[in-house]
Amino acid sequence: MSIDIRRKSVFFGKGRGQKQTVGDTVNLAARLKIKKKQWKVSVQPEEKEEDDEENLKKDVSYQKPFFDSEKIYQLISEIVEKSLKKGSEDDDSYVYSESENANLCQRISKDVRDTLKTWRQLMRFRIVALTSVIEKKHQGIQYKMKYLVDPKTDNYVKYYLDNPNFFIVVCVVLIYQD
Repeated sequence: MSIDIRRKSVFFGKGRGQKQTVGDTVNLAARLKIKKKQWKVSVQPEEKEEDDEENLKKDVSYQKPFFDSEKIYQLISEIVEKSLKKGSEDDDSYVYSESENANLCQRISKDVRDTLKTWRQLMRFRIVALTSVIEKKHQGIQYKMKYLVDPKTDNYVKYYLDNPNFFIVVCVVLIYQD
């Protein structure tokens, strides 16, 4: 269903060439001949879905992104694995620790940001890396973010690691600088 909205101008008062007499009660809008805008809405019947899909394919132009998000995802996973190995003294897996979480989050974010800054194709991007380590206590997480981006140039990559003791969520936002 498509809606067509058009603006229609309406003039108040007498038409051109007609004289107003003193006896006429004319309000201020009529004397000043102020335009009042009215919106006319008309609804057109639905067209076939095939036609809409064809029109969408024609109207939307696809631009190749400036970077490969899968490579960035792999980079994030490698950095997280290395950081977890650094955090534990033995070869065992990382154990959740409240005192070490702030350092772990900062280290992961800094490593991701510094590594991406060295990539030549990302020189004109502002890189924001957000990392969260959340302990599991028989619960899940709901992680929401809201920001404004330009769909042609900006993008984000998210990485999610689920261990028996904790979650790690890493989100990297790449914002193109003019």
